[in-house]
Amino acid sequence: MLIDVSDANTIPMEVKDKIVSSFSNLTSDIIEMIKKKSIDDEDSMMRTIKKCYGYSKTNRLYLDLENILKKYEIVCFHSTKMLSKNRVREYGLNTNEWNKYRANIIDTYERLGVSRDKIDVAITFLQKAYKERYLDIGCLPHLCFYSNLSMLEETDGSVGYNVFCENIGGELALYALKGNYPNLYKLLKDNGESFVVKFKIPYSKISCYRKEDILLHLITYYAGVYFKSKKYNIEFIAETQFDIPQKDILAIIDYNKVIRY
Repeated sequence: MLIDVSDANTIPMEVKDKIVSSFSNLTSDIIEMIKKKSIDDEDSMMRTIKKCYGYSKTNRLYLDLENILKKYEIVCFHSTKMLSKNRVREYGLNTNEWNKYRANIIDTYERLGVSRDKIDVAITFLQKAYKERYLDIGCLPHLCFYSNLSMLEETDGSVGYNVFCENIGGELALYALKGNYPNLYKLLKDNGESFVVKFKIPYSKISCYRKEDILLHLITYYAGVYFKSKKYNIEFIAETQFDIPQKDILAIIDYNKVIRY
């Protein structure tokens, strides 16, 4: 069973009922406070909900929602750039585990005709950056994604998730090579295809520390409807430590706009 948060009608009724029921169990003082409080956007509502429910999996509502959602899969999106989108069609999406990442970068540079000695220099910079950004802080291999195409391009001047369509190798290549080895970074920026992958993932395979955030966004959405007659976009980011198999790829969306950040 599939949930696409861009269409609230796909959210299971049992999720909605559980959340709305919890609102009716709030004290009258809290209900009146929420109704009277000036809440103009999703962030303001979310801060209010945190005060009412806390932000802990020991909360009964969070536990009940977890038990419901573990039966479902969620539609999500991942922005990327590769030499060919056929790689995703054939193999799916991989986490950034070092050996896989290293092999993909080497293959990319070899296909672009880069000499082995230059590839080795690039790998040295990338491995150093990988250690600093992930290994040294205990960050496990993962794949990042987001919940709604409304997050692809921001309208307030901030960076949207289209930034990850800028170059092959993602943010690690940007961080490691753009300043240290600009010519090799330019190859990753100027070649390949930019696109967004739409896929499905079981809720149970989303990294645990991100699940609470998903639940909070769902509660906030229904709080907006229940207390303010407003429908917010359900926009969250999350990660998984699992690869996404080819069978779970739902669509590949071309992204051809110039990215300037």
